Amino acid sequence: MADHYGKQKPAGNRESYERILDDCQDKVYNLARRMVGDQDADDVAQEALIEICKSLAGFQGRSHLSTWVYRITVNVCLAHRRRRKPDAVPLDDEVADPGDDPAVAAIKTELSADVARAVA
Repeated sequence: MADHYGKQKPAGNRESYERILDDCQDKVYNLARRMVGDQDADDVAQEALIEICKSLAGFQGRSHLSTWVYRITVNVCLAHRRRRKPDAVPLDDEVADPGDDPAVAAIKTELSADVARAVA
């Protein structure tokens, strides 16, 4: 069997990769679901598993394999969240009333924007 550079890989490596991926795929999916939601969890988990597979040869064993898998999954989830446009959430309770003092109105508007960014 050849890798994407045409080099031969021992058959045992493929079996090891498959066993590792089988062992971690449920954990990867569950973490992705918690971080990005049900709608995107399948795609993000698949992306994380591909990244894990591509990077597995470089795993140096300085941490537990599960910690390494967790970190890759978190990084993929965070990248997905950065790429995704945040949904606009109107915060009617935080929008300033026109009759408010201008300073109070500015503070309320700024607070509303900060909350919207934090929620996103």
